[in-house]
Amino acid sequence: MIDSADMPISAQDARRFKSGQRIHDAGAEGPAWRVSSGVVRFHLIDESGSEPLFAGLAVGGEIVGVEALLFGRYSYRATALTDCELSPWPGGATTERDSLLHALTLAEHRAARVVALRSGQAIERIRRLIRLLLPQASAVARAELPPLRDIAEITALTAETVSRTLSGLRRQKVIEPEQPRCGRGHKSCLVALDLLAAA
Repeated sequence: MIDSADMPISAQDARRFKSGQRIHDAGAEGPAWRVSSGVVRFHLIDESGSEPLFAGLAVGGEIVGVEALLFGRYSYRATALTDCELSPWPGGATTERDSLLHALTLAEHRAARVVALRSGQAIERIRRLIRLLLPQASAVARAELPPLRDIAEITALTAETVSRTLSGLRRQKVIEPEQPRCGRGHKSCLVALDLLAAA
């Protein structure tokens, strides 16, 4: 199987990425994309060669790689946290939604949301992440939960704390796994939104 990171990216077509596939590397050149569906994770690559640092998430409607339009290169490594579809940005018809100012405003909101994912009680962090993982335009409340290690990295919790918290949410019927974990450990769960708000 060819990794999407090894395939040339055309700014003409939407692209699909499987969970865990690299979208682009820090320092590479390429176009900007809008997230049509799914969640993209960003890592900051330290020049010292140390472990990549979690730097944020992008969800539906948000822009990936806008900095490449300004500086000529991507600042972050981008990887699909869940299965994703990205469309060229800006698109054919230019609208207010396609403006650079709008994209930068979304990026500011995204940064604030990531800070919220990494502060507060463990249950609050996990609850916010689950809400973020819910598809925007879906009648069914279903979230693709990443592996424990990924959730721990995103929420700045230990894997043990994440495991205990998710077990508690399952006991309270807030989340109900639809299938065993597969692949990289993702699990599709039905989410009881009313119970999630009260958890």
